[in-house]
Amino acid sequence: MSEQSDIAQYAAQVGAALSDLPEQVRNDLLEDLPAHLAEVAAELRAEGAGATLADRLGPPSAYAAELRATLGHTGGPSRTAALVGRAVGRVQQRWRGVDRGLGPVIGYERLGDFLALLRPAWWVVRGWLAAMLVAQLWRDGDGPGLLPRLEGSTLLGLFLTAGAVIGSIWFGRRTLARPPARRSARLALGGATAVLAVFGLVLVVEADDRAARGYWETAGGYVVNPYDQVSDVFVLGADGQVIPGARIVDQTGNPVLIGWCAQSNHNAFDANWEWRIVYPACPDVTPPQLPWAPASPAPLPWASPSPGGVIPSPSADPATASPSAAAPSAKPSLTPSAQVSPGS
Repeated sequence: MSEQSDIAQYAAQVGAALSDLPEQVRNDLLEDLPAHLAEVAAELRAEGAGATLADRLGPPSAYAAELRATLGHTGGPSRTAALVGRAVGRVQQRWRGVDRGLGPVIGYERLGDFLALLRPAWWVVRGWLAAMLVAQLWRDGDGPGLLPRLEGSTLLGLFLTAGAVIGSIWFGRRTLARPPARRSARLALGGATAVLAVFGLVLVVEADDRAARGYWETAGGYVVNPYDQVSDVFVLGADGQVIPGARIVDQTGNPVLIGWCAQSNHNAFDANWEWRIVYPACPDVTPPQLPWAPASPAPLPWASPSPGGVIPSPSADPATASPSAAAPSAKPSLTPSAQVSPGS
């Protein structure tokens, strides 16, 4: 039996199993069926194992039962769902034209034949992106890095990545062997794939921005950022002790991020993430041992004494003496002074 006749026979049997439904409802359910069957048949042909549509999708009666279950109510699919289905069908039709047109350019009958060879690599990348997304939602992930971090631990991130990659490969092989028959399941899978793809693009952009921030532009070219090797910052108070939970702002009141730990906590899904960074930003960090830092709260060695803490001596400052002692009185005396002449 040829491929086209197999598709037509399978679609006819599915339609016969749905013959009890109203004509409009049945047409909406079967509208995208030929295109979907053609895609599955093309995958089977590329695999070359000789499998049939029934082997991959199950018997037509079971496939029809799954389509019937997508109704959810006796009134059939809504008008919005029907419009979305038609739009998806038109996009798929255009993609098939592009698929056949670009295939010979790269030496394949269809572009999909080449993309099918990259499917295992995509499974690995999908698992890594899923692990990175989990770490970002945990608000402890290193967006621009190669591995996610959980609770500040790279080892936990490595285990998370390994589990996500293994799960992605298992899920990919499972869906390849038996693609979801329900349209809602296919749309959900495609939507999740699109979310991961967009998230991966965001990671690439953030990594590029972080690399660009490692250099400062000057009139003579580029110089290395002097703070590029700083991992964390400790804010000290007047007593020389570390102030936990401190924030640093610039002259305009915007938060200043210094150190790897502060910058690696970038969360593209949180608009106020910069204000959530407090210093020290690295988890479980130990303050450095400073030779001039006192063990107990005390003024720093170079701290100048407070102006209010010094009481001036009355005799030390002539400016503080009584005005009568510093200058003669301008008011004439009422008692005349006696003058003694030597000759009297």
